[in-house]
Amino acid sequence: MASVEIVDQDQESLKHELLNNAMKGKWEEVVRWYKEYPRARNAKLTRSGETALHIAVIEKNEDTVKTLVELVDAAETEAEEISPLMVTNDRGNTPLHLAASLGITAMCEYMCMSKHLSSGEHKQLLGRRNTAGETPLFLAALRGKRHAFHYLHVMCGPEMPYDYARRADGETILHVAISGEYFDLTYDIICNHPDLIHCVNENGYTPLHVLASKPTLFSSSLHLGPFDRFIYNYFSITSGKHMEANKNINPKDLEDGRGGTPLNLGKGSRNEKVMIIKFISISTMWSVGVLVWLLGFKILFKKLQARKEKNIWSLEIMNLLLQRSSSQKYDSSGGYNPGPISSMPDRTDDFHNCLPELWETEQKKENMPSLPSQGQKDQKDYFARNQVGRETPILLAAKNGIMEMVMQILDVFPTAILDKDSANKNIVHLAVENRRTQLYYGLVRKKYFYESAFRDVDNNGNSVLHLAARLGDDHRLFPFAALQMQWEDTWYKYVKDSVPRDFFLNRNDQNKTPKEVFRESHEELVKQAGKWLADTSNSCSVVATLVTTVAFATTATVPGGMKGDSAIPNLDSHPGFKVFTISSLVALSCSITSVVAFLSILTSRYDQKDFRRDLPNGMLLCGPLLPGYE
Repeated sequence: MASVEIVDQDQESLKHELLNNAMKGKWEEVVRWYKEYPRARNAKLTRSGETALHIAVIEKNEDTVKTLVELVDAAETEAEEISPLMVTNDRGNTPLHLAASLGITAMCEYMCMSKHLSSGEHKQLLGRRNTAGETPLFLAALRGKRHAFHYLHVMCGPEMPYDYARRADGETILHVAISGEYFDLTYDIICNHPDLIHCVNENGYTPLHVLASKPTLFSSSLHLGPFDRFIYNYFSITSGKHMEANKNINPKDLEDGRGGTPLNLGKGSRNEKVMIIKFISISTMWSVGVLVWLLGFKILFKKLQARKEKNIWSLEIMNLLLQRSSSQKYDSSGGYNPGPISSMPDRTDDFHNCLPELWETEQKKENMPSLPSQGQKDQKDYFARNQVGRETPILLAAKNGIMEMVMQILDVFPTAILDKDSANKNIVHLAVENRRTQLYYGLVRKKYFYESAFRDVDNNGNSVLHLAARLGDDHRLFPFAALQMQWEDTWYKYVKDSVPRDFFLNRNDQNKTPKEVFRESHEELVKQAGKWLADTSNSCSVVATLVTTVAFATTATVPGGMKGDSAIPNLDSHPGFKVFTISSLVALSCSITSVVAFLSILTSRYDQKDFRRDLPNGMLLCGPLLPGYE
C-alpha cells in the first residue's frame, strides 16, 4: 500500500516536504518519511544533488545518520535500485565522502558497517571517486581529519596505498597532508606507507617538492624583529605532543629506529650543544613567558609558540622523508611517474616492472625518445636522465631559500650539487638570483667542496656574478629606492668577493661582463633613488635652515641678562644656565651639519658607486642631526 501511495503522490511535492523538514531540523519527520516511502531515500532534494542522508551528514547530526542507515539496512534489497549510501551529488560525493571530509568517524563507521551492502559493494563504496577523482580516504587526508583517516585506512584493507590514496591528478594522500600542513597525519602516512614518498603528481612533484615549496615552515625563512626573535629562540617544544600524534605507527618501525619517531630522529639531527643550551636557559624561557603574559602579549606568545612548533614539525618531516629516501638513488625525476591510477605499483620493488608501460605513456605525451631494450641498462637511471630540466627538491628549496633542506639534502645526497633546472642553473645560481643571502652564505662556507657549482654558467652564459648583478623585480627588500640600491650594491660586492677573480671579466652570451650587467640593469633604480634623495633632501634642507636660524638666535641670547657693565651673566652660577649654553651650541652644530649634509646630497652626481655608502649614510646621518636643537 505504501508503494501505491508513493507512485500516486507528486514526486516534486515529496522532495519539497523532505527538504523543508531537513532544513528546519525536523529530523523526526524525515525519519518518518524514510519509513513510509522507501523510494524517497534516493531522492535528490537540492540543486546540487544532495539526498536527505547527505544533508544529515552535512548538518553533523550523528543520531539521524545512524537511524537513516539502520532504516536502509532494514529495507529489502529488491525494494531499491541503488543503495542510498551509493547515491552521489553533482560533485560525485557519496554521504561517506562528506562524512570523511568533515572528520566524523562515527558516521563513517555507520556507513562502512552497513549490512545493506555486500562485501563487493563495501569496497566499491570505499573506492568510489568523486568528479575530482577523490576517494573518502583521500578527502579525510585532504582535510586533515586524522581519526577518520585512520578508520577508513583500516577499512580499506591491503589495497590501500595505491588504489585509494591517489587523486586523478596524481596527488597522493601524502602530498595533500603536507600541503595542508597536517604534520601529525603526515608523520603517520610516511611511517606506514614509505612507498608514497617516491610518488609524483602530474607535474612531477614528490611530497618533498611540496615541502620545499613552503619556505614559511622553516625558521631560515622567518623575518622576526629582535623582541620576537628573542621570544622565539627561548621556546622549548618537547616531543611529547608529537609522540601523542603517532599512536598508530607500525611498532616494528619504532623498534628498528628507522626514523619513525621524533626520538629516533633526534639521535641523528639534534645537536647536543643546542640541547644543553636549551636546558640551561629553561628558567629564562619561563621568566620571559611570564613577563610576556603579564604585559598583555598573550596572542603574540601563542602565535610564536605555534610557529616554533610548526618549524620543528617540518624539520622532523623533512628528515624522515630524506631518511626513508636514502636507500633510493637521488635523481632528477624525483619518483614514480603518475601514469594512469591503475598502473601504480603495489611496492617499490615493482617499479622496474611497471616503468616501460609508464614510459610509453609519457613518450606519447612529450615525444620523448624510446626506452632502450638493453637488459643490462638500468631503466630507472635512463628514466631519470631523460627528465633533465624538471626541478628537483633541492632546486626548489634553493629558490625558496630553505637552508635547512638544501644542506640536509647535500648531506644525504652529495651529488645533488650537480642538479640543474631547465635554464641550467644549479643551487648556487638560484640562491644568488633569488637573493637568498643566508643560504648563499652557508654555501660559501663550503665553497671548496662545491667549487664546480660556483664556476658553472647557465644556458645564457651567466655566471654567479652575472646573476648577482641583475636586478630582480620580485625581490625588492626596501620601500625606498636609495636603500634598495645600497643593498643591491652591497650584495653584488659580497658575491664578487666570494668568487674567483677570473669571473670579473667573464662575458655571457650577450658579450657583457658582470659589471656591465649591473650598470645596465640598475640604471632605472639609480634614477628612482636619485629622485627620492633629491626630493627628500630638498624638503629637509628647508626645515634644517629654519632650525639653524632658531638655534643661532638661541645661542646669541643670554638668559637673565648681564651683571651691570660686566661680561658675567646673572645666572652664571645656576646649573641650568650651563645646560642651556651647551645645548644651544650642540643644536647649532647639529643643524649646520645637517644643512651641509643635505646640500652635499643635492649636489651629488648620483653615480651608482655613491649609493654604496656616501648617499644613504649621509641621509641617515641627517635624520638624527635635524632635531638636535631640541
